[in-house]
Amino acid sequence: MSSQHAAGWVWCCVPWLRNDIRAQALGINVFRMKLLAFSISGFFAGVAGALYAHFIQLVTPNEIASSLTILIIAMATIGGVGTIIGPAVAAIIIHFVTEMLQIAGTVYDQIAIGAVLMLFVLFLPQGIAGIVRKKR
Repeated sequence: MSSQHAAGWVWCCVPWLRNDIRAQALGINVFRMKLLAFSISGFFAGVAGALYAHFIQLVTPNEIASSLTILIIAMATIGGVGTIIGPAVAAIIIHFVTEMLQIAGTVYDQIAIGAVLMLFVLFLPQGIAGIVRKKR
């Protein structure tokens, strides 16, 4: 099957993004591919955490606050889950908005991000990337 080729595991991942039954019908071990994807993403998350800790030089519970986690989830959701460019654009927009709100002297930047996140979840569940896909 395609998983025996050098970069074949990438092509194995494409079908089960949409449908597990289709991937199984193609002879792909869905559990193994999902476990591989989870392991690779966990590895890169660990590397990112190690680099962050090295850069900060001290990791305390205040550094890894729940607001940071919510901010990252907001970036992924607003940008569009399943894309690379969407969350990057959302990160730039969220950073710009929070800086403008802090310059304006308000402390409600987290509330504004939460409100925007709720609006995107309710009205644009595909995020910014979904808007771009509809225009194509």
